[in-house]
Amino acid sequence: MKNCINLDKLNIGESCVVESLNCSNKLRKYFLNLGIIEGTYISAAFKSPFNNPVAYDIRNKLIAIRNQDANKIMVKTIKNV
Repeated sequence: MKNCINLDKLNIGESCVVESLNCSNKLRKYFLNLGIIEGTYISAAFKSPFNNPVAYDIRNKLIAIRNQDANKIMVKTIKNV
C-alpha cells in the first residue's frame, strides 16, 4: 500500500480513494453500511470547531467520522487539478 495515508490525515478540500479498512468487525460493519468500501471516493468537507469529528463527502452524503475511527481507513490521495 504505497503512498497510502490514514483518512484522518486528509486535509480539507482534498479527495482520496479507499484502499483498505484496518479495524474490528463491529467498526468494519459500520463502515460497510456507510458504503465505505475499497474504491470508494471520499473528500474532506469541513472540520468541527474542535477538529473532531470531520465531515466527509461519501457517495454524495455528508458523514461525520471521529478521528479515532477515520484513522482505521487507509486511503490514497487524488491529485486535484
